[in-house]
Amino acid sequence: MSSKRDEYRESARECIRLASITNDPQLRDILRRHAQEWLRLAYADQEERFQDVVAGFNAERLVQRQPLQQQQSKLVTDEPDERG
Repeated sequence: MSSKRDEYRESARECIRLASITNDPQLRDILRRHAQEWLRLAYADQEERFQDVVAGFNAERLVQRQPLQQQQSKLVTDEPDERG
């Protein structure tokens, strides 16, 4: 019987495989993000190991995640100014 970690890693591999064969750039990015999320689940108890794994995949042109604080500040700065 395989562990949850193995199942999550296999799901990440499948996303990466599908991303490598699609011609749709948006779908490719979505699949790569899903792969990263599966890996995050697989290594949830080993954050440092997860970061190493993601760095390796990012070297293969996967989407690089921004820290949540940066994402939130970008949303705030991208909103139109209510005053004008």
